[in-house]
Amino acid sequence: MDQLFKSLPDIIKAAAQSQLGILALLVVALSILAYVFFAKATVNVRVGIFVLLFAGVVGSASRCFVHWMPTCHRRRVPAHRRVVYRRRARALLTAAAADPGGYVLYEKFGASVDLHTNGVSL
Repeated sequence: MDQLFKSLPDIIKAAAQSQLGILALLVVALSILAYVFFAKATVNVRVGIFVLLFAGVVGSASRCFVHWMPTCHRRRVPAHRRVVYRRRARALLTAAAADPGGYVLYEKFGASVDLHTNGVSL
């Protein structure tokens, strides 16, 4: 138990690196607190507390995932631009199909983006 308390700051630091780590830390902390506070309660009280904690964690997780997910807005693209996009998409897919591994490499340099496949920069 002493080892756990010594490594607790490292565990928290590692969990804080990602959203899922924070959510997992929240679940573990709530589980420990629920056990400490309600270990000697009746079965009905424990089930009720479990349902409430579970609903709280699910609500928090769903709200966090909605917040973390990128918003996808479909823009209206003029018809002449759609033709250009279709040509570019067709060229990308054709080159990727010709690649032995079928890989497309996406590179971002500052404000510019570069796509590579089959030894060709698109």
